[in-house]
Amino acid sequence: MNIEEAKSVLNTLSKEFDSHEFIRKYIQDFTVSYGQLLIERKQVELAHGAIGIFLSQHSDELGINCTGKHKSIDIFNNESSCATWSKL
Repeated sequence: MNIEEAKSVLNTLSKEFDSHEFIRKYIQDFTVSYGQLLIERKQVELAHGAIGIFLSQHSDELGINCTGKHKSIDIFNNESSCATWSKL
């Protein structure tokens, strides 16, 4: 993942979103990059954790702020906890 990809995904999301929403859109728009991330991390959970870390580490540049956590539906249709975000 890179800043340009993240900004592109963010441009399609609402002002308030969560990590699961971001990941679903990232997979849809950047399938090859997501596949490379899966290969590097070797597990879906580690790849998705890396996406969350990327968002946190680049939040200023991306113009987003973590607002907490909540439960939502992940890409496997399971309910799990994830970060919530707000665009600044």
